[in-house]
Amino acid sequence: MLYSRRKFIQTTMAASLAIPLLAETKLITQLGGVRIGLQTYSLRGLRYEALIPAMQQIGIGSCELWSTQVEPLREDVPDIAQWRSTVSMDFFKNVRRQFNQAGIEISAYNPTLGNRGPRGAPPPPPPSEDQLDRFFEMTEALGAISLNSSVSAQIAPTIAALADKHKIIVGNYSQDAETLELSKYFRYDFDIGDYTRAGHDSLQFVKDNYQQMSDIHLKDCILNGASVPFGQGDSHMKEILQFLKQKKANVRANIDCDYPGTGTSIEEVKKCLDYVRAILA
Repeated sequence: MLYSRRKFIQTTMAASLAIPLLAETKLITQLGGVRIGLQTYSLRGLRYEALIPAMQQIGIGSCELWSTQVEPLREDVPDIAQWRSTVSMDFFKNVRRQFNQAGIEISAYNPTLGNRGPRGAPPPPPPSEDQLDRFFEMTEALGAISLNSSVSAQIAPTIAALADKHKIIVGNYSQDAETLELSKYFRYDFDIGDYTRAGHDSLQFVKDNYQQMSDIHLKDCILNGASVPFGQGDSHMKEILQFLKQKKANVRANIDCDYPGTGTSIEEVKKCLDYVRAILA
């Protein structure tokens, strides 16, 4: 959901006032030997400034940072490509500093590898190599070890060359094995919920490909259906977490809470974390 500038400000201020900054709190980055984080889309109503105290309240110290919560809003910057090409990397270094000072690591940056034009205008052209290179610079400035996004076949060769240049892992949402072969830095960023929603067996895919994964999105869905609270769907989340623990897999498992819950987004993510904790304890 896209929010207006006023809505973002209101939401951010409310969150900042309601959530104490817990600088001394020990935040979770692993459970039972499994690396745990948060896909910040789970808190999509918050700008990045408010994400920090929210994550501290939840108790998670690692995240895959969704770029929409960092980049300016469409109403403020209609031409996002221009902003990306001119923004100082000091902006992203400052974002990193705020997260790190709160005890939170940005493990991955999650941008959309495309351009956003003004409302009502024709679709903009695909990004150039220079524009794509900026995403890698942003990832480096944030201190993230991987850039996670959907890499289309059209731009995959360019992204592969840039990954090799920057020596940054690219977690691709696609399950295209041929794309994976384009660079030694390419990995899967695998969403077990979306894969289940599409009618596939997430557990089997993880077993077959976990050594080629950078991240897993923990999301529960009904087979060929909607997202549901953790433990109520067909994504085999319990079995996948137990498998990662057994294999001591070097894969980040990021909570991706997108189901319609009964509480606030913070409350729902806490429920998700409690479910994961119970499995891995």
